[in-house]
Amino acid sequence: TIDFGSASIGQELSRTILIQNISNKSIQLHSTLLNISGPFRLINALRRVEPGDTTPIKLAFTPNATIEFLETLVLTSESSKLTLCLKGTGLKPNVQLSFDTSNPFSMGCVLAKDRTEKTFQ
Repeated sequence: TIDFGSASIGQELSRTILIQNISNKSIQLHSTLLNISGPFRLINALRRVEPGDTTPIKLAFTPNATIEFLETLVLTSESSKLTLCLKGTGLKPNVQLSFDTSNPFSMGCVLAKDRTEKTFQ
C-alpha cells in the first residue's frame, strides 16, 4: 500500500517508489490506467529497466473531495506483476482570518449584488 496520508482539497502530495530489475533480462514496464477523474496520477513515463538497475515510479495524489480514496495500480512486465494499493484522504482546507481591530479592514460602500476586491496580507 502506498499511503499518501491526508491532504487538503486541491493540494498535491507526491511519492516515489523504486522498482528494481532483479532478473537477467531487460524488462519494459506497463501499468493499468488510473481513473482520469480520480485523485491519483502516474507522473513519469514507464521505461525499460536493464538487469540490476532501478527505476523510479512517481505518483501524485490531489484530492477533490473530503473522503478517503482507494485505487489500485498494477505494474506489469513480460514476466511479473506488482499490484499497488493507493490510499489518500481529502481534507477540508482549514482557513483562518484574523485582523488588528485597531486598524479595521474596510471594503468601503458596496451595493447589494455588486462586487469589490481588495488584497490584504
